[in-house]
Amino acid sequence: TICYLMDELGSRIKHSDHPNIKIAPLFLIQKQYAVNLMWPVDDEIPPETVITRDFTLDEADPHKRAARLAVTPNFADSVDRSELRMAEFDRINPFKMYGRIGQTLPDTMPPVGEHPVSVMLNSAMPFSNPIKVSTDMDFMAAAITDPIFTVVSEEADPDVVFISHHFDKYREWYESSPSKIINQFPSENVVCCKDLLIKVARRAQVLPGLEDPETCDEVIRERLNSDKPTWAEDLHPTWMPVSFDLVNELPVFVRHFLERQDRGEDNTWIIKPWNLSRGRFTYVTDNLAMIVKLAYTSPKIVQKYLERPLLFYRGDVGKVKF
Repeated sequence: TICYLMDELGSRIKHSDHPNIKIAPLFLIQKQYAVNLMWPVDDEIPPETVITRDFTLDEADPHKRAARLAVTPNFADSVDRSELRMAEFDRINPFKMYGRIGQTLPDTMPPVGEHPVSVMLNSAMPFSNPIKVSTDMDFMAAAITDPIFTVVSEEADPDVVFISHHFDKYREWYESSPSKIINQFPSENVVCCKDLLIKVARRAQVLPGLEDPETCDEVIRERLNSDKPTWAEDLHPTWMPVSFDLVNELPVFVRHFLERQDRGEDNTWIIKPWNLSRGRFTYVTDNLAMIVKLAYTSPKIVQKYLERPLLFYRGDVGKVKF
């Protein structure tokens, strides 16, 4: 994530819904520094006119515009909280953003105990011959050292295939190789991608209307717009911290942040990308303006940080999570 601060002039330019200038950064890679380009919206700005710009970057959704102004001074006192709502659910549908539209699935599947893989594994124990594993990842091949496995090429008819790229042709795989194992399963993105995991977890709640796939999204939207003091907590399972998809749900997150602030509750949040791993581009902060800015660097979720996590005592280092 690249962030920059404007100079003394740029930092003093205030927001207006009807700005008279626009500003854009220009990064000079050869010189290794950035400058701001500023130009008038109209052909001419009269002398002695206070210049203003649009902090919301031409956002069309009025609810998101209201939320984006959290970067301005005195936002909590000036914002009309009735604007911090969701006008519609999932303007950007994340279920269609992961390249899984072309998945094919077997028409029928045998019971688990009768599946060819189960039969193969059960009949092979104890293993008389090593299980053949094919992988396109060198580090995985190097890690397979147990003698019950042997690493082979894809052409050597492997029993297990471990690949790094997305796989979609499950019907063809099952029909041609019913006794082989692959390291992926259909639609795993709904639990592996954090924004979709939030949606799946919410649907696990025992709430009227959530059991019907045709109505659950609308039920969630209504609850996101609720005035009940515990609306956010009620929407999530007890085992999951309150979470929001910052692409679609930024306004209601900002409203929840302000409500917690009014009640004097802890407001520390962790911000994570939709679909990255190993802590990359992950931030922890209690600064609302920073969270709003991060929401527009790449698709992210925000989740209430656990201020009282379960810790275990280890004699050599003290209290630890693991």
